[in-house]
Amino acid sequence: MDQRIQRIIAELFLPIVGVLFWQWNTAFLLWFILIDGITGVVVGRMHSVRKSPWEHTLLQCVECALAALLIFALSHSFTDSFVQFFFYEDTGIPQGYFLLPMIILGEWMRWIASKKMGVYFFQAKKAFYVKIAFFAVLFVMVALGLPDFYLSLLLIFLSSLVILLIPQDVLVI
Repeated sequence: MDQRIQRIIAELFLPIVGVLFWQWNTAFLLWFILIDGITGVVVGRMHSVRKSPWEHTLLQCVECALAALLIFALSHSFTDSFVQFFFYEDTGIPQGYFLLPMIILGEWMRWIASKKMGVYFFQAKKAFYVKIAFFAVLFVMVALGLPDFYLSLLLIFLSSLVILLIPQDVLVI
């Protein structure tokens, strides 16, 4: 399956369903981004093949820091927000016990698949620059008091632009 289609399903379809049917808020979606970003930094630093490791890592860290600041701005308690994310129950079981390992496993499997295929897919630097700019837009919208439902949809829309318009970089191993 095409990498872009997989990313659209994982990073767009699930959040839209979550916002529309499970009452996920913007901070909730940002936790996904933050945990995925942190996992990407850790696994990426362990990966033996990197195009420009420190610059790429720095951009990932800036993205994670902005996501964390947005979470704090939206919830006023970073810890309480994480507890709400981790212990969110829709099926009677706190989702954090499943989501955190799935996010970590997904990044790890991407690394294993890249070794088997001999191709390493990673985000282009311009994708990080665009995402950082989108976080700035989100900060402005939070400051203007945009309701959380619309803020969540804006976050999903801006994320979709990065996925659809900026192809991943490919490095042959």
